[in-house]
Amino acid sequence: VACNRRLAAQPPSACVLEVSVRGVKISVQDQCHSAHRGDQCFHFFQLKNISFCGCHPKHSKYFGLITKHPDQQRFACHVMVAETTLHPLAESVGRAFQQYYRDNIGYSCPTEDIFIE
Repeated sequence: VACNRRLAAQPPSACVLEVSVRGVKISVQDQCHSAHRGDQCFHFFQLKNISFCGCHPKHSKYFGLITKHPDQQRFACHVMVAETTLHPLAESVGRAFQQYYRDNIGYSCPTEDIFIE
């Protein structure tokens, strides 16, 4: 896709990312309008299916996340680019992970040691 965009000189599609403790929702604007689907055109990834996310170490205007398919052993990498730094986005996803862990994983799989005397 990236090579095709470079050859055709197409800019990346505009998208909106919504981050919550449930997951990350990516709405791709061009796909929604061209398909006449309005707000129904989006991709949603639960936090438990996101294995990595972060900004490029030298160019913080690039942000990527790796997602696992919920039913199959397949992974995908999603990369976004912005005019300015995407560190606030990475921090927002980090806070969502922390809250998700506190609300769900911390109780079912505690990491602290419990000693019974």
